[in-house]
Amino acid sequence: MQILMIAFFFFFQSFLVKVQQQECKSPVASNIIYQSKDGGRTWQDISAGLPPKFNAQGVYTEEGKLILSFDKGLYRCNTNNSIPNWTPETFFNRPVSNVYKCNGGLFAHNYEEGLYQEIVGGGIWVPVFSKMNGNRVSSIMNAPDGSMLLSTEKGVFKSNDKGVNWRQVCSEIGVFKIILGDGVLLGATNKGLIRSTDSGEHWELTLEEGRSIRQTKFAAGRFFAISNWSGTFKEVMANPALYGNRLTVSEDKGKTWRRIDENLTPIRFTITPDEGKMQAPSINDVEQVGESLFCSMDNGIFKSNDLGKTWKMVLPNSGRQSFRFAVSGNVIYAVLVFSGC
Repeated sequence: MQILMIAFFFFFQSFLVKVQQQECKSPVASNIIYQSKDGGRTWQDISAGLPPKFNAQGVYTEEGKLILSFDKGLYRCNTNNSIPNWTPETFFNRPVSNVYKCNGGLFAHNYEEGLYQEIVGGGIWVPVFSKMNGNRVSSIMNAPDGSMLLSTEKGVFKSNDKGVNWRQVCSEIGVFKIILGDGVLLGATNKGLIRSTDSGEHWELTLEEGRSIRQTKFAAGRFFAISNWSGTFKEVMANPALYGNRLTVSEDKGKTWRRIDENLTPIRFTITPDEGKMQAPSINDVEQVGESLFCSMDNGIFKSNDLGKTWKMVLPNSGRQSFRFAVSGNVIYAVLVFSGC
């Protein structure tokens, strides 16, 4: 009997060792999402708990929530915890590009299927606004008058009865995204920005550069816009400062705009000595925390304390990914997303 007990003990011990070795070998996620609590001076990797192979699409934060959208759904955590505890949305496994808040609830955007609404407290997401007749929806938000606005490939639609009925309030151009700041609405299009001061009833063009807009933000009383590249590849290589994508700011509620990316030019457009090729990183996102303005480019995160007069790299990056930002109080989050070929 003693021999059997000893044999069992050694077998059980060897089994525990193997399990521990397997646990030690389990990959830990890293380099997916970072946070900075000191104005970008230091950054902490808070990726642990996410799947090691995580193709992030976007980041959303509000009131202690941090939500990551990726190609298989959503992960979320409570930002009030000292160590983030990431949990997946078990019953939602579709690709999600962005998360929006409207009418006090959350909506997840899928490129092919449109919007899904979260059933509060249930962890269940259901498709909504299926009566758009194939009109591809890209974002949702509340207007200052409490109505709902949808940006779509055929313009802007408005509902005054919580999405039961919709009417078109802008039909001249497709709109990618709508944001709100100081009672003013801005819509991103492939020809510039459109602007509304009456809760989306009427729209006018602003920032008419003939460029597609890739990102818009409102922070610290200012609107920011990032345009796409213009011109042919040959034109871009011949004059990247002219044809490269741009970062602009408006300090009068979107009426007038000025560039603040000129002093990024020496950083962006350089010749690599080893390859003899020109580097031309794109500007991808912008965010402000206090007096610090953060700009995401393909080669890292840059910070300016003088609204773009001078820039300093605070977090480098390499590869085909760029950072997307979200801010909660004095904390800025930066998640790496695929930025193209």
